[in-house]
Order: sequence, then C-alpha cells, then structure tokens
Amino acid sequence: MKEIIVDPFASPYQPVTKTCKAITPLAEQLPPMPMHEEALISSLGFKQHLQDYQQPLLRDALKQCQFNRRKAAKRLDLTYEQPRGYLRKYELLNGKE
Repeated sequence: MKEIIVDPFASPYQPVTKTCKAITPLAEQLPPMPMHEEALISSLGFKQHLQDYQQPLLRDALKQCQFNRRKAAKRLDLTYEQPRGYLRKYELLNGKE
C-alpha cells in the first residue's frame, strides 16, 4: 500500500518565490563616521538627530516649490498630509522655528 501525504498549506496557486541575495545591514553600507560625529549623535539622542535632519529637508523642499505644500510633498515622496504633520510637529507652520 502506498502512503499518501497531504500538506494543508501547499497550494498550486502560491506565487513562485525567487531567492534573494543576502541583505547587507545598513550599518555596513554606510561609510564610517568621524569620531566627533559619533559622539554628537549619542549625546543628542535619536529624536533630536531626526529633527535636525528633517527640518532642513522640509524647509528646502518648501522653498524650492514656492511654499506649495502639495508640490513639496511630491518632491519629498510623501503624501499630502505627511509634511503637514511634520510642519505641525516642528512648529514651522506660522513662521516659528
């Protein structure tokens, strides 16, 4: 008598997966930072470092797009609402910096 094996998870309709290359961690892809920048990041904290990076990007995109939020959002590859949230978060809406 032959044995029948039934796999409830096997399906002929599942997509064929391709093998992926090993993903290199981001830390290995980036060039090494000078020692003084490493000390700066650790002393500022993650949130402050993000804020210092995002604020100039927002300001520059708005200036380049003549303060048109929709165009700035598209330039930054964000939805229309995302830059508005960042502008509120960093209090940049009413000329506050």
